[in-house]
Amino acid sequence: EDTLIFWEQTWKKDVNSIFDRFIENIEKYEYIIDTKKQDGAKYPIVEIPALSSQIYAAISGKMRNTIFVPLIWKLLDKFGAFEWTNANNKNESLTELSKWLFEIERFNIFWKILSFRGQSLTGAIENINNKLFNDENEVKNEDICIFRKNLLRMISELHNIENKNEKLKEKLDEYKENPTAINDWMKFLLLNRINYALDHTNNGTINNSNLYIISNETSKNKQFNQWHNNCDFEHCLAKKNESKENLNDEQKMFFEKKTSLIGNGAILDSSINKGIKNKNIEDKINEYEKAPQNNHILHGKDNLLLGFNDLKSSLDNLGEENIDKLKTIYDWIDERTNQMNDIIVKMYSYEEE
Repeated sequence: EDTLIFWEQTWKKDVNSIFDRFIENIEKYEYIIDTKKQDGAKYPIVEIPALSSQIYAAISGKMRNTIFVPLIWKLLDKFGAFEWTNANNKNESLTELSKWLFEIERFNIFWKILSFRGQSLTGAIENINNKLFNDENEVKNEDICIFRKNLLRMISELHNIENKNEKLKEKLDEYKENPTAINDWMKFLLLNRINYALDHTNNGTINNSNLYIISNETSKNKQFNQWHNNCDFEHCLAKKNESKENLNDEQKMFFEKKTSLIGNGAILDSSINKGIKNKNIEDKINEYEKAPQNNHILHGKDNLLLGFNDLKSSLDNLGEENIDKLKTIYDWIDERTNQMNDIIVKMYSYEEE
């Protein structure tokens, strides 16, 4: 009888333990794919907004490239990030974790833009996970270079391509002539990351380090809390703008191309975006003024990116001629597109080896 009681208690304990582990894993998975701590979830214990934004980028934003979930999960586990109780006590660990996640983010950007052919990477990712992140291995900073090379080797074309950074710039410039070739979800992701980088510029210099999380800057990190979940991709010059009505067919095609450029994009609170999405850009500017000051995509940044105030000043100096207004807006969009393309390349550039 005592033996039966012992085994019954043991069995119940094991079942409860397995069930608890199952729930914990669900919470961790949901956090990675939604990059938002679920209501009532135990894991992660503390959500760090900047980390959530970087994970969002690593899974390709709204596209949710879930094949990278195992790598991201293993990294979060290795650094103990699911169980951090206070991010301020994890300064070095958070920054180092950020550098690893950046490699996944950067690879995805180059892969999606330069050489995406619908390749299956599941097996290759599993091999990386087994070799670099097995339970016996510690995650060492010097292994990041190996990790970077292993990621690139998954796509032979990307691994062997010379002058990757120049090729990325060329492809982005090609999008200026065919802007719909890059989806709005990718543009939204890039705008989020540009905005983060602009908020972390050092003397106006943009490079990889602008996307690394510096954990002692927690006040800045909090400014990006859930932007990727609470904001929309805003077309500053609306695609259904009334300015389009009086244009001929050729002018309408040109108009549509300009509205699709990434330089016409912004990050805007979802509720505001719904109310103004088809208004004239002059009317939208009043709403843009209400955006948080850290929304550099709208407000601009030093000499790195034009903001809506630059456009407002140009429009104020014009008369009522519709074509002149459109040309002024087009010029603003073009310049912003060029600036954004330059920032993207600098953010994600690979060092030539």
